[in-house]
Amino acid sequence: MAESGWKEVKTKMWARIKEIEKLIPSYDYSEKHYMISTDEKMTDLVHDELRKSKKILFNIIENSYEQQKEGLTTDLQKIRDDIDIFLDGVKIKHVKWPETIPEEFLEKIVIHDSELLREIPRLNSELEEIEKQLLVMEKPGTSLFDREQLDKLNARTLAIKNRVAELVRLFKERELLLNLKHVHREHEYEELREGMETKF
Repeated sequence: MAESGWKEVKTKMWARIKEIEKLIPSYDYSEKHYMISTDEKMTDLVHDELRKSKKILFNIIENSYEQQKEGLTTDLQKIRDDIDIFLDGVKIKHVKWPETIPEEFLEKIVIHDSELLREIPRLNSELEEIEKQLLVMEKPGTSLFDREQLDKLNARTLAIKNRVAELVRLFKERELLLNLKHVHREHEYEELREGMETKF
């Protein structure tokens, strides 16, 4: 029955799953041992991408200090701290694996996996753009920026902070979906989601 539910989801969400399978071969939530293997691959990918995020942020902050742009690093340091906390959450994630997952929740898990795999590389692309922007926006002969450049940088930094918060929400929701008991699962999920939306 579980395998049948997963087949239905694969048919319904064919395009998303094909996209995921480019990064996670043998992507499968039909049975418990497949769930565990898929989750390990998914977690490893998220972990590796977040480590890239940290490395890019480290380079940005180091360059800012070297160019006496310390005032611009406060928000970026906060983002780095948020990513550190996110990484810790990925490392210590614990799932009490069910034998099966209902079809409607399999669909939600696929959506969460898909969004995480799309959005974390986008986060790193945006961080790389900030790194490039910082290198070219200095006024000749000074360590100052004009107001327009600074506003653009601040807007980009805020967008990245929001993206990190959204990624944390997606990952936490995914963990809840995998952990919840079948009885009252929908009700519990919605309650917990509302709590997380308030928190983040």
